[in-house]
Amino acid sequence: MTRAIILFVLALSLVACGDDPKKPGSQNPNNANNVNNANNVNNVNNINNVNNINNVNNSNNLNNENNENNLMLCGNGQIDAGENCDSGIPTGDGSCPNSCEDGNACTVGTVTGNAASCSAACEYSIITGCSAGDGCCPDGCSFETDSDCSPTCGNGTVDDGETCDGNCPTTCNDNNACTSDITTGSAANCSLQCTNMPITACGAADGCCPSNCNQTNDPDCTAECGNNTVEAGETCDGNCPTSCVDNNACTADAIAGSPSMCNVSCSNTPITVCQSGDGCCPSNCSYPTDLDCTCMPLTCQANQCGTPPNGCGTGNLNCGGCPVGQSCQNFQCVVNQGTSDIGDACSSDNDCSTAGGFCGTNPNFLGGYCSKECFFDNDCPSGSHCAFESQTEAGFCMSNCIADNDCRTGYECYNTDGDQNGPTNECSPSGIGSVPVGGACTGVYQCDGGTTAICALASSGFPGGMCTFECQFSFPGLGSCPAGSVCNGGLLGNVLGGGSAYCIDECTTSLDCRQGYVCQTYTDPLFGTTVTGCDLP
Repeated sequence: MTRAIILFVLALSLVACGDDPKKPGSQNPNNANNVNNANNVNNVNNINNVNNINNVNNSNNLNNENNENNLMLCGNGQIDAGENCDSGIPTGDGSCPNSCEDGNACTVGTVTGNAASCSAACEYSIITGCSAGDGCCPDGCSFETDSDCSPTCGNGTVDDGETCDGNCPTTCNDNNACTSDITTGSAANCSLQCTNMPITACGAADGCCPSNCNQTNDPDCTAECGNNTVEAGETCDGNCPTSCVDNNACTADAIAGSPSMCNVSCSNTPITVCQSGDGCCPSNCSYPTDLDCTCMPLTCQANQCGTPPNGCGTGNLNCGGCPVGQSCQNFQCVVNQGTSDIGDACSSDNDCSTAGGFCGTNPNFLGGYCSKECFFDNDCPSGSHCAFESQTEAGFCMSNCIADNDCRTGYECYNTDGDQNGPTNECSPSGIGSVPVGGACTGVYQCDGGTTAICALASSGFPGGMCTFECQFSFPGLGSCPAGSVCNGGLLGNVLGGGSAYCIDECTTSLDCRQGYVCQTYTDPLFGTTVTGCDLP
């Protein structure tokens, strides 16, 4: 816009200088001032015309939807896209100008736009007409035509009214992209003058990023952390969060990045692992696997008859019962037609021949296991006895054995219940596989370790299942964990830790662990020994 105004005024000035000297009054020296006044009037008219053009343009801009959006931001104290200034900035960079003075007598500064629309800016036109008394000696004028020109130009001395004499600059380019370089006057009449006006307007692709601009409103600016404006590559700037706590017990809250880098970010990851004591009951969890969940009493589901516990320790369900020789299937008592004895493989209750028997389908029992609820050995058919997991709960019938070859694949002969109901051994699931501590498993038969091996199932909150052992010691050499694994509960963890301790795979960082597990550090409660292993988060 500045260049267009300069050319427009220059053209009008050249027309004024080309008036016919033969016209009446043109020979009268007193009329020279009238000519000058005419030029001044023309200049004023030109400026008015330029202002009128600007007013029309501004009117069109106000009708433009984008400028309507800009007007909504005008006055917010910062330069936004489409603004030349902001009326909310009182002084200095970015403030709207009231007048335009550049100290150069040969330029006329004009305020275009207005502060109300944040479009105010300074535009400068160069005086080209020879006119006495304005302090300017334009190129092409001399002392004879303009008394502001020097009568002593060329004597090699900078006299009054001269800007240079024999030492005039050959260029006004200061090699600074953030200044607008203006040349006025000429070396020939010792009036050449350079003006390097700072560029303050944002938005032009001119290689300059003014100090009051940023990447969002000037393509020449780069993102700068600390300017209170969120730019490309930043997540915050001057408004970075200091905490990511969302007050939701079922999310793991984490904060990353730093305000000094303008890259602070929050993550609130939903908790899906069933674990007691964190105040969260994930949607996939229930009591008693996760004690943070409200206990929902069981209902009489398929294959449940009689009076099984309600699951909350407050009583039993009354689901009826079945006569001898029948079993419960889909809430109905049906005659057993199977041929499988206690301990044999099965896929449904119908496969089991024992009256009142059922098919145990726990993943640790490879191929299923025909059994029956019991309280005493004589509740079980010949060749089996009643084994207990706890003296306070009913047991279940298991097949008697003397040696491992009495049992089918996936089972070994040992005393599962620890002689709670007699010294007889039973065919029980065993770790006959090769998966080491920390490896994935769907049943204990896949794990290495024989009768002491355990497969912590995925249904119990262990992603992908995990082969492990119970343990009591946490320091190397004295513990019950195999080489390459450590005990996560410390010395006598079952007593001091309040829960079962188990072996976990050693690690240095979480990169050493399977998906769903992290590298945790544990301290021995008695000796202070520390170990690290892949455990639940």
